[in-house]
Parts: sequence; structure tokens; C-alpha cells
Amino acid sequence: SMIVMTFYYFWLCVYDRPLALALLTVYLIHHSYCYLFHVTFYSAVGQLKIRQLQDQLEEDGVMPTPDEIAWEEVLHFVILPNYKEDIDILREAIDTLAISTLARNQMGVVLAMEAREPDVQEKAEELMEEYRLKFKYVMATYHPPGLPNEMPGKASNTRWAAQRLWAFLKSESIDQDKVLFTVADADSDFHTVYFEALTYKFTSVSADKPLREVTIWQPPIMHYKNYHSQPAVVKLCSLFVTQHELANLSDPAATALPYSTYSITSNLAKKVGGWDPDWISEDWHMFLKCFLNTGGRVSVVPILLPVVNYTPEDETWWGTVWARWAQAKRHALGIAEMVYYLSSLPDAVKSVQDEGGGCGEICYLFARGIPIIYKMFAIHIVMSTYW
Repeated sequence: SMIVMTFYYFWLCVYDRPLALALLTVYLIHHSYCYLFHVTFYSAVGQLKIRQLQDQLEEDGVMPTPDEIAWEEVLHFVILPNYKEDIDILREAIDTLAISTLARNQMGVVLAMEAREPDVQEKAEELMEEYRLKFKYVMATYHPPGLPNEMPGKASNTRWAAQRLWAFLKSESIDQDKVLFTVADADSDFHTVYFEALTYKFTSVSADKPLREVTIWQPPIMHYKNYHSQPAVVKLCSLFVTQHELANLSDPAATALPYSTYSITSNLAKKVGGWDPDWISEDWHMFLKCFLNTGGRVSVVPILLPVVNYTPEDETWWGTVWARWAQAKRHALGIAEMVYYLSSLPDAVKSVQDEGGGCGEICYLFARGIPIIYKMFAIHIVMSTYW
């Protein structure tokens, strides 16, 4: 995209200089707003909101329970997809879950393992034995390799774990109307009361079940666990990405998409057929899949209690820079989501019509999709020229 846009701009410089100057001006104004003013201002707003919420929790304790649904009826399952992850990294993440006041009676941990990993069963059994008394449920799933139409990665592993989890919920006769899935990276450290806040957000919309079933909850992700050991250039990248995501969650008018670690109702995930196993950016793809399958009604609601994780790190300075570059390239493959969205849009329109929706519902789908298309274009095409 950068090569095509550069070639086109130089072509304009030769044949239409006023238009080239106008495009350059618009380009610079856009980036000045998006990556200077917006990130600077709204990331500061986000920091203020985080501190206010933390102070409120320290003063008032656990959030009050709304009257519509009993707090203790909500059940959380945290899915931790991982492959060859150091067992101590997994312990760090699980320890932050165990701190929650809900852990013993309302939380389950799903160790989503890859069967192709050597000695994976012994690793999972060691963790299950270590934490079985700290959570209501601790279980492991083993994603088999070589399944048709699958790409090895977080999406296919999460899909397998969710399928096993739905079978477990059915066998235990657990009411899935009150079940939440939280999909996390294996190195995610949760805020001590994230699940209490999530329970409050979930129950506060429980009187309106359709609204609850079209919501994805997102904490701000902060890549700071190994910040002090990162090379300066990687620190700058971690800082910018973190503040960019925080700004998007803090700005009520911004288009927020799930990133890395997020929470979704069991019913919504099941309604859309779970996670697709042949995609890399499972977070954005799952959002788009839910968005299209619900006629554009799905939205991302922030829970401003941070989740902290690692930035890729190697033994050498150059190795760390290269690892971060490899991760950035993997994230850039999210451009495929634009193709998915545009190619799936006609089917989404047909689905709206089949459900009795008219011109108003179709226009609503298109109108809500415009800022999402713009965000994908800005992140995966325009922003590539910025760097």
C-alpha cells in the first residue's frame, strides 16, 4: 500500500501539483489529529478515568449489585491459549486471576494447550493440580494438529477450547445466559478487581438481554511487564501502542475494537459459531463476525482497569527488536479483515432481510460499518505510510 500510494503521489506531483499539495495537506492534518492530539489528549483522559475508578474501588469496595440478576449467579471462564509458553509465565497470569474475590466460587480457568507441544499433558496437569483449590473449575483442552481448514494459532486453539467448554456447560446443566468467556493472552496480568467490574457491567444490562448479548467488554492493554528491559526503540513502540489503545477506549466517539484480551458472553460466541480457525487476528475477526451476524448491533464497552502483558523479548538487543518487528508484521496481516468484512457484507444484508428487517435496518448496518471500515483502513493502510 505504501508503494502504491507513494507512486500515485509522485505521479500527481508531475501532472497535478495543486491536487498533490491538497492531498498532502489533508494527510498531514489527519495524522496530526489522530496521532498527536487524539492520542495525547484521550490517553490522559484514560489515565484519569483509571485512577478515579481505582480510588472509588478502594473507598467503596466491590461495586454494588444491580437488582436485575444475582451477582453470585454469573460464571466466568478464562480461556488461556498457549503454545510452548514458559510455565512460570502461565503461573503469573493465573495468579492474577486467583486474587479475584470471585475465583473460588464463580470462575473457571481453561488451559487451552496445543497437543503438538512436547510434554504438554504433564505441564497442564501440574498447573491443574496446583490451582484446583483456588478456582471453581480448572480444566485443560488439547487442540489436535492438522485439522482441515485450520491455521495453527490463537484462533484455532480458542475455537477448540470453546467447543470443549460448551460441551462441559451442557453436561453440567449450567445456564449459559449467565456465562462469560474471557479470552486472554497467556502472559496477561489482570487487575485485581477486573472480574468484579465485568460482573457489574454484565449485570447492569441484564434487564435488557438483547443488549447484553451484543456487547464485548475490553480492558486497556498495557505492554509494560518488561518495559524496563526493552531497547529504547521498542519502548517507544510499546508506549505509543498502549496510549493509542487507551485513547480509543477513553474517547466515547472513537471506534473501539477488541484487542488481545476481551470478554464476551457465551451466548454471543455460540450464536456466531465460535472463533474461525483459519484467521490470525482472532480478536478483530471475532468482532467483525459478531457485528455482521447481529446486523451491526455489537459494540465494544470499555472496562478501564488495565491488563498488563509482555512485549516480545529476546536475549540480545537486536533479537528483541526483530521479535517486535515480527509481531508487528503479524498484526499488520489484519488487513485481511477488510476483505472479510466487504466480502461478507452482502450475506449480512441478506440475513437482515431474512429476519424481517427492512431498509432502516440495512441502513443501520451500513452506517455503523463505515467507521469500522475507516479504522481498518487507517490502521492497516494509512498508518503504514506514517511509519
